[in-house]
Amino acid sequence: MRPFLILLLAASLCLASEVRDGVVPELLSRTQLEAEIAAFMPGERKLFVVGGEALSVLDLGEPKKPRVVQTLEFKGEAASVSVSGNMVAVAFPGVRAGRLKLYRFENGKLSETHDLEVCAGLDMVTFTPDAKYLVGACEGSPNDDYSFDPEGAVLLVSFPGAAPKIQELKFNHLDSAALLKAGVRRSAPATSNFFQTLEPEYVTVSADSKTAWVSLQENNAIAVVDLTVPKVQSVFPLGALDHSLSENSLAVRKGKSVKLENVPLLGLRQPDGIAVLEKDGIPLVFTANEGASLDGEFFNDEDNVLSKFEKGDLDINAFSPHLQTLKDKEVAKDDCPAKTQGKCTSLYSFGSRSVSAFNGKTGELVWDSGNLIEAKLAQVAPQYFNWNSKKLKIKVNARSDSKGPEPENLTLGQVGGKTYAFVGLERMSGIFTFDVTGAKPEYVGYSMDTADRGPEGVLFIPAEESPTREPLLVVCYEYSQTLAIYSLVNFLKH
Repeated sequence: MRPFLILLLAASLCLASEVRDGVVPELLSRTQLEAEIAAFMPGERKLFVVGGEALSVLDLGEPKKPRVVQTLEFKGEAASVSVSGNMVAVAFPGVRAGRLKLYRFENGKLSETHDLEVCAGLDMVTFTPDAKYLVGACEGSPNDDYSFDPEGAVLLVSFPGAAPKIQELKFNHLDSAALLKAGVRRSAPATSNFFQTLEPEYVTVSADSKTAWVSLQENNAIAVVDLTVPKVQSVFPLGALDHSLSENSLAVRKGKSVKLENVPLLGLRQPDGIAVLEKDGIPLVFTANEGASLDGEFFNDEDNVLSKFEKGDLDINAFSPHLQTLKDKEVAKDDCPAKTQGKCTSLYSFGSRSVSAFNGKTGELVWDSGNLIEAKLAQVAPQYFNWNSKKLKIKVNARSDSKGPEPENLTLGQVGGKTYAFVGLERMSGIFTFDVTGAKPEYVGYSMDTADRGPEGVLFIPAEESPTREPLLVVCYEYSQTLAIYSLVNFLKH
């Protein structure tokens, strides 16, 4: 074995350790597999996993011993997969046009039924609960120099007969001036019109299949789609978390010391994954507030506090006490929440390091976890606090001056009469769990194993669909290229 491989293996072995606090999922199996998003077919006990340029089919008859039974290789990366009945849909982004491949799973194998050209940047797809539609988020991201910049759209595919019907729901019937005034964020060159800057990221659908909510991550907003019309009904902004308030403190310093502080920053929520839960007739849309900045060569919206200070953009009284603390902090380049005599008294940062819940009808903020995630991580996992799990080297605070632990995705599931939110923290890694049954969500537990790094897709399998008749959690770890299956039987006792 080559020396550098020996060193890499040694580093991996040194990293292999766990953090467990509170009630946590119990690991049943770990499979080495390039995995980003997973979908489950209960009738066949099969798990469909996309990662890189492949779709893997796993037999989940024994969750402790999953087996890969079929692999499809593609020319191009697959971004998402969804299942309904024996139908399987796989999304491919594409800059100028996305592609959607549809399959049937019959006689133990996948067979392709359709290969469709759809809107650009197809990033995520999901079937509606009633199986009438497939809803997709077409991000419509520009090419590197913005010479091609398509409008974002919501893909709607119906199945009225032998051939699928494709609709692309646009945003351009909305009042752009009103949306900007309300707080929907625009971050793009002046040459791009407002609707080119709207970039759908993730979709969740109501239990009655009548409404979809679509996160517009870069825009710090959520679109509401009426699937009965169908039409993009509205877009509501998600606001920002005020980090100058004690309950919203955050870690911003590099170095070995773990410390949460109050600073004049407003954290743009900018969620990736979202999920909806109906409670007392109100749809609550839960958001994993990862944050998203643009850092291309042609256009970027990133800066740091010291740079803005040196350019004379900041109010001395507001920022001088915090300048040493914040000098490297990543902030939005042009946005300024408030000014005094033309100088910024606060700045926007990317991501709020929290989970939120919004009224899906009105857009009203119902709940935010504030600093709970970072405060709990500082308590139970200080040796890994805000490390960058994308790399093998453990370095405390490696991501504190950027987006911190990065809540990437979440899923909701009912276990023993209670509803839980399972949140994957991309850079910190691990699963952070809230009990969202009551009026105010509560912390339940946090678990992390350094063998599994960078949770991307988080899938809940309810007991009635599970091969073991116990609820399961499936997590795709992008960085470690592992697929982990967990039992949630412990949560029955919570």
